[in-house]
Amino acid sequence: MNMLLLNALGFPENEYLTFKQVQDLGGRVKKGEKANLVVLWVWIDEDSNKRMQEVKGRKRPLLRYYFVFNSSQCTGLPTRAAHLETKPNNPIEKCEGIVASMPNRPKIVHNENEAYYHPHADFINMPKMQMFESSQGYYATLFHELIHSTGYEGRLNRKELMDLTKFGSESYSSYVIQERDISIDEVIHAYHEGKLEDMFGTGTAAVVSHIGEFHYKGENYELPPVEGREISNKLKSRLISIKSGKAEDIFNWLHAVPVSVYANQ
Repeated sequence: MNMLLLNALGFPENEYLTFKQVQDLGGRVKKGEKANLVVLWVWIDEDSNKRMQEVKGRKRPLLRYYFVFNSSQCTGLPTRAAHLETKPNNPIEKCEGIVASMPNRPKIVHNENEAYYHPHADFINMPKMQMFESSQGYYATLFHELIHSTGYEGRLNRKELMDLTKFGSESYSSYVIQERDISIDEVIHAYHEGKLEDMFGTGTAAVVSHIGEFHYKGENYELPPVEGREISNKLKSRLISIKSGKAEDIFNWLHAVPVSVYANQ
């Protein structure tokens, strides 16, 4: 699982270290870099605390988690003995065509060995194509970052749920709507006060993903059953209706996309 999650981050090298390991090697983590979570899951003996493969007897599961940084997120680390291997990857014409045809496309640069979209400066940084295992891997990562860039205010300006809640229906008129940042402490306080009735996430496709529970500082916080949540269920139903053409698209969110269909002769 760790390999799957870490490989999906788009770093050019699969080298990860804990903060202490970085310090022990004389390096430091770059300012503003965020750690990545990895987990260790093993069976251990209840008495000797040894791992499953070392002892026989009654076992219990042990789960631990660590935060690690990619080597490209650090400076001052010892130089590797071998140079970073590159691949003879070449551009794929159809993929280049898709990128070129994107309206109001953000600038794409190759300044760092890290893939990311910068929302404030509105540009995408990509490692060079030769740093990927294949050309397909490069474009898969680039398309992922391009999806992130669609939320920019000069493109989709994704405020779907707030707009829908404010203006989409009289059924929301009894709610006071606020747009602001909230802290995790405020969320925890609302939970203990019995006021945290709903929590959900929304992404690029403007779907509603309910959150059943969350974990913070060793505590689990379980939310009410999804079936009884009024706001998120109404929003999800309305969004699905708009996307399927069953409800009027008063915000002009839907746009026709021409698609070419090729048939084998």
